[in-house]
Amino acid sequence: MKRVLFCLGLSAGYVLGARAGRNRYEQIKRVSVKAANSPTAQRALGYAQAGVDQVSDAAARFSRQAPSYLADAAERLDAATAPLTERVNASVKDASEQLKHLSESVTAGSRQLPNKIAHTAESLKDQLTTQLSESTERARERQAHDVLSAAAKRAALLAELEESPSDSMLDEAHADRRNLNE
Repeated sequence: MKRVLFCLGLSAGYVLGARAGRNRYEQIKRVSVKAANSPTAQRALGYAQAGVDQVSDAAARFSRQAPSYLADAAERLDAATAPLTERVNASVKDASEQLKHLSESVTAGSRQLPNKIAHTAESLKDQLTTQLSESTERARERQAHDVLSAAAKRAALLAELEESPSDSMLDEAHADRRNLNE
């Protein structure tokens, strides 16, 4: 488009500024009028006009039919997407119900949690008390066993000392034994 305007401007400049002046201008004008009035140019103009008429008629027909085409396309689109829309809505409804049930379960579980914690703590306390008393009882039994074992070893050593010749250590051991027996 810019080139056409440039060429037109150049032509106009040439016509207006040509050395031949007005004669040259009149000559160019006669040639252009003769060319425009020639049968070839008239036929080309007729073809161009017929093409423009055909395009404008087609555009008019399309513009009259466009609303029905668009309505038909919208109906087809609705028909094609309706099953998908129904499936999506059903899936959303199912997911919503599942979330509701899950929420109710979590709420019920959270209400029971303090009782479960208290019960578990009580059970652990009982187990620890039982284990502690059993451990204490075993420790006492072990201590009693150790004391009896030490006493038996002492008695054996004292008996062994009694059988050996007497000396000052033996006398002290006898004194300790008498003190214990009393």
